[in-house]
Amino acid sequence: MSKNILGEILKDGGITDEIKHISECGGGDISSAYQVQTAKETYFIKTNSPSFIDNFRAECAGLEHIKNTNTVLCPTPIKAGVLNKLSYLIMTCIPNLRSGTADLGEPLARMHKAGQAQQFGFPITTFCGSTVLDNTMTDEPWSEWFARHRISFVLNQIGPKRITKRPVKEVEDKIIEILRPHDNEVKPTLVHGDLWSGNCGTSQGTPCIYDPACYYGDGEVDLAMSELFGSFGRKFFENYEKVLKIHDGYQTRKRIYNLYHILNHAYMFGGGYETEASSIIESLFR
Repeated sequence: MSKNILGEILKDGGITDEIKHISECGGGDISSAYQVQTAKETYFIKTNSPSFIDNFRAECAGLEHIKNTNTVLCPTPIKAGVLNKLSYLIMTCIPNLRSGTADLGEPLARMHKAGQAQQFGFPITTFCGSTVLDNTMTDEPWSEWFARHRISFVLNQIGPKRITKRPVKEVEDKIIEILRPHDNEVKPTLVHGDLWSGNCGTSQGTPCIYDPACYYGDGEVDLAMSELFGSFGRKFFENYEKVLKIHDGYQTRKRIYNLYHILNHAYMFGGGYETEASSIIESLFR
């Protein structure tokens, strides 16, 4: 993308500093991304089609909620907007980003402890990857909220017969039954929502997170996903428990929380994820 267009995007975000250097960043499978160095600051800019603006606004809101907890390093969101037939998101750039998860446990737990709300859900629609999330804020207990607004919602998006012969309501009721004993232990807490190794790392030795799919739920959903595509490791969990206890029954709940992400991958990619989701659902009834 040209220096002029990126400069116009920065100006639309209230940044008038001269651009010194631009680097296109690879690895993103949804949006284009650029590291833009100015005389005063280095920014990270994502661009997409104008129709993608809701996704960028959601990411911006999630980063704002994380930032407001003052617990864990994340990019500072500047603005999400539309300009020159492009939607964009401007944020600060995390310097010297490296892989690493072990030290994230303690600041993540502090975020879970600090980021509290009155209801489960989120004030605006957010996205997990490209998939819309039903963030309706209600007074439902956690077991009912997760079963209805995560599992049933994505099953209906997929077309449930692709995954299971069981009615969606039967699956929903089984999940509520399994999660219900945990309801009194769960208060609505800010979660990253898509916490795998590709969405976290370290910056000059400080743990950081980015690309959130935020909502207020059970902090264990982040712990569960940290084990879905290769575990963050024992030290991560030990550091987490320096701040917050992981309640009994987590291993059972982990399968249900990660069922959502398997279903989401089935929705986006199909294939073996459909078979895996079907197997997990049937295992709940044994």
